[in-house]
Amino acid sequence: MNKDFKDEFNKVLEKVLENFNEDELKNILEQMKEGNIFEDYESLMDNMYSYKAPSYSTLAKPMPDFMQKLFEATSIADVYTAYSEAKKRMQDMAQDEREKTTRNFLLNILAKTQNGEVDITNTNQMPLWAGMALVEKFDMKVLADTILEVLVKQNYKFYQCYIEAFEEDCEYIISKVCCGQLDTLSQLMHTTGFLPFAYPMIVNAVVLMAKHDRANRLKYLAWVSTTVVDCVEETLQTELFDRLIEAAAEANATELLPLLKILYDKYKILSITAPTYKDAENIIRNGNDHEYIQYNSLEELLNGIKEKKENDEMQNDSMDAYDDFFWDDDEDFFLDDEEDYFWDDIFITNQKNVDMFTLNVTLNNAPLEIMRQIEVPSNIRLDALAEILTMAMGWEGSHLNQFKANGKFYEETNYEEDAFYKEYGWKKFGQHEYSLRDLLNRKGNKILWEYDFGDSWEHSITLESRRKMSAYEEYAVKLLNGKNACPPEDVGGVIGYKHLLEVFDNPKSPEYMMMKDWVSPNFNPKKFSKAKTQNLIDDYLYE
Repeated sequence: MNKDFKDEFNKVLEKVLENFNEDELKNILEQMKEGNIFEDYESLMDNMYSYKAPSYSTLAKPMPDFMQKLFEATSIADVYTAYSEAKKRMQDMAQDEREKTTRNFLLNILAKTQNGEVDITNTNQMPLWAGMALVEKFDMKVLADTILEVLVKQNYKFYQCYIEAFEEDCEYIISKVCCGQLDTLSQLMHTTGFLPFAYPMIVNAVVLMAKHDRANRLKYLAWVSTTVVDCVEETLQTELFDRLIEAAAEANATELLPLLKILYDKYKILSITAPTYKDAENIIRNGNDHEYIQYNSLEELLNGIKEKKENDEMQNDSMDAYDDFFWDDDEDFFLDDEEDYFWDDIFITNQKNVDMFTLNVTLNNAPLEIMRQIEVPSNIRLDALAEILTMAMGWEGSHLNQFKANGKFYEETNYEEDAFYKEYGWKKFGQHEYSLRDLLNRKGNKILWEYDFGDSWEHSITLESRRKMSAYEEYAVKLLNGKNACPPEDVGGVIGYKHLLEVFDNPKSPEYMMMKDWVSPNFNPKKFSKAKTQNLIDDYLYE
């Protein structure tokens, strides 16, 4: 192993271990000796959690029939129907009655978990989020204490069941219902015993308040600066630091740069997003277009899930009819697909209302901007889209890849055979079963595409615009724009590529010739050929 890399790894490891006390470290060591560190991660989280939750069963009361229906709903359709009825019934209620009813609904969900009635591998999160949509719909800020009880103060099992896939949504909700309640949030930040994931959510929620409440922007950012410095030794992890940088960039919060300078200089906190203060400064000053929530309201989220479910059902019905038409029962063969009549391996051809999506694809955290702009039909299968992204960016395609959207992973491998994902309750699906429209359907929405799980090249894919596909328009993928070359394979991720460019900028470096020979003497990080890349994509589509 390279000595410099080993030293750097040890530094990072030391900073990670500083987040644990002596007893926790002993526990980790024992698990490592036994070879089951991942298997016992849940118990490690339980050891870090010491909040004494009240007895929710004694606080929860019987619910009105319409809320009971929402509480018991299992399918997406049932949840949406029950939510619509609850919204209609609440419309005629007094505000205090709405608040009382919704608070009781949330307490019943907490009681259900506390009583052990929740199975992590088969949890329906949607009734909880429908309840949150009611909170937002009727502006029930008085429920802030109960919302914080749900989103911040629960144990690891509750976090896995309800929050893990919705962390950014949680931050959005906290920023709405707790807007201006900085004393309450400060008290939570200074309270130990919550899961480590709770503290980043609170900090980022306040940064979101600064973004949306411009009149009080400085007050919120001052709170972030003061609170984080006060709590840094007890509660701040690398995750909080990285997400704070991302949130500050979204809010263009350059006012937080002095805070970050202190964290870098005094506490020597290591960041994955920005290894140096200068990196953090550049990210925040340049800003980003990341949106913590990809819809205008939580009700919009429910509508989107319902629409997706209906599209899936319609797609399944259409596929049955498609198979009946083309299969020959007597000879048991499928019509020749070499005549280019069928695009089943690339597009879901029976999907109705196909649009042309314009996507902006950016390599995250790269030392120079690496971007591709692509126009692609919305019904392209995810495995085919992964092939096109590989060609468009310039990767060789020798590593695995996955899409990530709304806490779900879409991989090219057979997810049913992957025990690792099942063991931790992660939602994992096969790329061949879904189209682009299943993940992106609204302008401004964003998903992630990761290539090479070792170097972990993450790409942000944003839906810039959409247009209706004309009746006679053929399926095609157009590369509209691009900037800079793809990094070399196996260079060591973002940090390794940054080091490579630094060496290339210094011909006197002892590593210069070695790096040139390893990559290619002709490698130019700023060279990109739109025409050659389009030809690669066309060859994939038509040959």
